[in-house]
Amino acid sequence: MNREEALEIVAVARGNGLRANLRGANLSEAYLRGADLSWADLSGANLYMANLRGANLYMAKGILAIGPGGSRGDMLYAVAHDDGPRIMAGCFWGTVAEFRDKANETRGDNEHAAYYEACIAMIEAWYAAYGGA
Repeated sequence: MNREEALEIVAVARGNGLRANLRGANLSEAYLRGADLSWADLSGANLYMANLRGANLYMAKGILAIGPGGSRGDMLYAVAHDDGPRIMAGCFWGTVAEFRDKANETRGDNEHAAYYEACIAMIEAWYAAYGGA
C-alpha cells in the first residue's frame, strides 16, 4: 500500500466518523512523513522502512511511539501484532527479542543500550496492558 492509498482510507473513514482500518496493512517503505494517521488502527501493520517522521498518530490504535532518543536521536515505534509487538527503529524492524539482541550487539552496555532496554520494558508493559492486535 502506498501513501496515497493509506491516506485515502484514513480520509474516507474520518469523513464517515470511523476509525480508519489499516490493520495488517503492508506499509513497508511507505513515505508517510507528516501524514495524518490520527485515529487509524495500525494493529498488525508492517512498517518496515516506513517513514513516519512527523506523522500525526494521535489516538492511533495498535502503535506506540517513543522518543526521540537512542543512538540516532530518533523515534522508536512498536506495533501490536497477535504474536507480540514488532519494533521499528531506524532501518530495524523485528520482534522484541530480535531488537534486544541487536541493541546488545551494537550498543553493548553504553547509555543507548540502557535507553533501548527501558524502551523494551515500556513496550512489554504497553502490550501486556492493551493486548494483541
